[in-house]
Amino acid sequence: MERRIQEAYMEMERLQNIEKILKSNDPKDMQSLLGSMSAETERKQPAKPPIDLNKVFSRVDLRQVKVDNLQVKFVGRYLRITFHLNNMLSSGTLVGQGDIKLLTASGDLLDVGINKSDLAFQIQRFKQIATMVPLPKNHSRESLFGLRLVITDPSGKTIFSEAYPLSQILA
Repeated sequence: MERRIQEAYMEMERLQNIEKILKSNDPKDMQSLLGSMSAETERKQPAKPPIDLNKVFSRVDLRQVKVDNLQVKFVGRYLRITFHLNNMLSSGTLVGQGDIKLLTASGDLLDVGINKSDLAFQIQRFKQIATMVPLPKNHSRESLFGLRLVITDPSGKTIFSEAYPLSQILA
C-alpha cells in the first residue's frame, strides 16, 4: 500500500511539472505541444510533439540518496545551486557523482560547465552540496524553465534523476 501511495505521489508530481511547463509557454508553443490542426492531424495521424516530455520529466529514484532543500539563486551570469544530499542506505558509505543540466522554456536540456569536483561525493549520512553554474551563452534568465539533477554511482549508473522548475526552487 505504501509503494502504491509513493507511485501515485510521483505521478502527481510529474503531472504538476507538465502543467507548469504548459503554463510557462506562450500560446503558440502550447498549440504546437498539443498538436495543431494540420493536414496530418486531419488524416487521423497523431502529430509528433516537438518536445519529448518523457525525456524532460523522467524520474529515477533507486532510494539510495535523498535530495532536500534544493535552492537556486541567480548571481550575475551564474546560478548558485545548493542542496542537501542524504545517504538512504542503512549501512556503508555512498560514493557518486552529480550532474546538472538546465531546462529551457522550449524544452531543451542544456549541458553546463560545472566543476565536477563540486558534485562528487562520498558520504555516510549527509552532505551539503554547493556549486556555481554559468548561464549558457545566448540564454537569459528568462529563457530558463528549470534544472535536471542527475546522480550516478561510480559505475555511471543513474541512481537519482529529477527535473525541478525554477519557480519552486528559487531562493
